[in-house]
Amino acid sequence: MEKYLNCIKELMNQYQKDGIEIIGLFGSVARGDDDIGSDIDIAYKINYDKFFSIYKDGFSQILRLEEIKEELQKRLHKKVDFVPFNEKIKNEIIYI
Repeated sequence: MEKYLNCIKELMNQYQKDGIEIIGLFGSVARGDDDIGSDIDIAYKINYDKFFSIYKDGFSQILRLEEIKEELQKRLHKKVDFVPFNEKIKNEIIYI
């Protein structure tokens, strides 16, 4: 898990400039029961004022979130679920 956290930390400043804050990991990787086929669940929050000032229409907003997910998958060499932070996951999240 530590290698995933370190890689994500390297990218966080870039995403924060867009108004995306990566909160942490949850799911099997966070619990430590992941295996070779497990994906990496990453939670994020959006600073809506900043994000909407940069990405003004819905298409560009969705596209940017998808680009971030794809970049994370490429850097982590794993499938990524990029999920908005919510109450259901707050108790199991490993904060970055």
